[in-house]
Amino acid sequence: MPRQHYALIIAVNTVAEGAPAPKLVLVLLAAAVLWPLRADPAGAAICTVDAVPAATLLLPYFEVDLGKTTGSETLFSINNASANAVLVHVVLWSDLSVPVLDFNLYLTGYDVQTIDLRDILVAGNLPRTASSGQDPGDTISPRGQFSQDVNFASCSGVLPPPPLPAFFVAHLQAALTGQASAILAGNCAGQDLGDNIARGYITADTVSGCSLRFPGDAGYFAAGGTGDATDQNVLWGDYVLIRPPTNFLAGGALVHIEADPTNPATSTAGLYTFYGRYDSWTAIDNREPLATNFGSRFMSGGNDGGNSSLVVWRDSKVNQGPFPCPAIPGLRPSWYWLGQEAIVIFDEQEHPVVPQSFPFSPQPPAAFLVPFPAETQLVPVGGFGKLPVPYAFGWLQLDLNAVVTTAGNNPPADPRAAQAFVTSFDEIHGHFAVGIEAVRFDSACAANHQLTCFGSVKPVPLSVTPGDGGQGGGEPAVIHGISFDPFAVQVEFGTALANLSVFQSTTTDLTVIVPPFTGTFPTVPCLGPGGITGTREVPVSVDVVVTDTLTECSGSLAGGFTYVPSDGTCHVVLPPPPVASFTVTTSPASDTANFTDTSTGNPVNWFWQFGDGGTSLQENPTHTYALPGTYLVTLQVFNAGGSSLASLFVTVPGL
Repeated sequence: MPRQHYALIIAVNTVAEGAPAPKLVLVLLAAAVLWPLRADPAGAAICTVDAVPAATLLLPYFEVDLGKTTGSETLFSINNASANAVLVHVVLWSDLSVPVLDFNLYLTGYDVQTIDLRDILVAGNLPRTASSGQDPGDTISPRGQFSQDVNFASCSGVLPPPPLPAFFVAHLQAALTGQASAILAGNCAGQDLGDNIARGYITADTVSGCSLRFPGDAGYFAAGGTGDATDQNVLWGDYVLIRPPTNFLAGGALVHIEADPTNPATSTAGLYTFYGRYDSWTAIDNREPLATNFGSRFMSGGNDGGNSSLVVWRDSKVNQGPFPCPAIPGLRPSWYWLGQEAIVIFDEQEHPVVPQSFPFSPQPPAAFLVPFPAETQLVPVGGFGKLPVPYAFGWLQLDLNAVVTTAGNNPPADPRAAQAFVTSFDEIHGHFAVGIEAVRFDSACAANHQLTCFGSVKPVPLSVTPGDGGQGGGEPAVIHGISFDPFAVQVEFGTALANLSVFQSTTTDLTVIVPPFTGTFPTVPCLGPGGITGTREVPVSVDVVVTDTLTECSGSLAGGFTYVPSDGTCHVVLPPPPVASFTVTTSPASDTANFTDTSTGNPVNWFWQFGDGGTSLQENPTHTYALPGTYLVTLQVFNAGGSSLASLFVTVPGL
């Protein structure tokens, strides 16, 4: 039921750049005593986001025109599906995921609270609720016939809340329109789109008591729902976005996010959970994550004047604080703009158009299509906006996974995964609108990655100019025919990595500095000095491989670059000199001696001196002496490495 009066606790501190945002916490008291007759809401499977009672609700996008009382505004409701009273903690976030306001909401059993964001952001009025301890007359949050109404002692003295002070309303309006906020120490929280429309998103969690903490603060989550946030799957709700000047009204169910402290998918550290970035990926929030891949039909100026717009909520995976004004793509916040793995645009005859996507954040300056750069946005489909389409009717396949550099290797189970939520607003001539949730193709519990290159090699024809160079490298080479922009590439020439610190690129060409050759050149036989056989190094061709390290898309050219050795001379390696030795045999009553070479080291020449003036060049000669006697015989053996001598005294008996 709508409430008309309020209670407030304000904790305001100026903050330094990047620090958590200050808190304006409105604590609404809820009952702590269980109703004797309890109703257990139905649940759905974890990792399947359905419209069932949940522990967390997400309003994925809101807008309020601050300059026009008849401008756009957003209303939403939070409902209690249980007979038991419950306390809810509500957080308003900017479109770049900086928390700017939180308050507590008390619901009796089966209660409903409708909230008009214009009341908060313009008039400064917060929902007026109170538990029985702050509402003894039962006039603020009256108990129904089947409802529990109890006292939350933690909320004593803070409910119902008073109106927001003017300086804090000014903070909210500045923070949600991309302007500097005094409460944020002159820093910003969102995008400045120049239209004075406040934009952002809202989360609502079941809690155990009135809390002054944001989800990223210590103590908000604890294992098994023992922190501020509990695991009570009892909330449900809906919302509408209204644009009175065009009679536009569209909405739908809030995003219902269940909690389960026992399911491994929502209680195992390192896995993706909804609030993972705020609890260091420990899974102590126990909330199921959203999907990453979606399908959504669209209209774009067909014969009936129909048009579609997409509400896209995304997770940067970064616990974002205020930042220096203004928001600048690629600089601040550090993850801004967000990219995506793939967008495929189909007409109704299944003809696909696949615009180039960059699956990492922040997006490179050369990115042509950046339709969903923020954490939440409402994006028209077609025309000359952020998401042009070539067809009047069709459907979109959106793979919103992205690697966020400043998020680190998170979530550990799959750093490429990035949860999101997509809703299509379809309208005819600016009104007759309907909000349709996009079909979810997966869950971040096990994200689908649509890029065909992930985990495989995509062949890409390449060529390299010039095709050869010296073994020392250092010269530029242009690689032609790459099919992806090289903002995170690795280029290999054989086993050597190219120097990427001085590369330049165009759409299809990549210029790198050739690295030095790191392998071994092949050799061929040659004749060295003196006709000695040696070897000479000859050029070798290596494969050139270009790999996008984020997507794992690769292109290769076998033998694409030839290294020329710097030394083309014939290298002769001399063997060690031989070691001379020999044996001799003689017979009685004989003047002949038989000599046998026993040298080692593979001699190739021999020179015998028999001691009587006779010589021989044979390897194993026989020599006849003219006279008997004892002679000094010397053998000198030779090879390419040198020579050596051996001598023996030989006695010849004679005839």
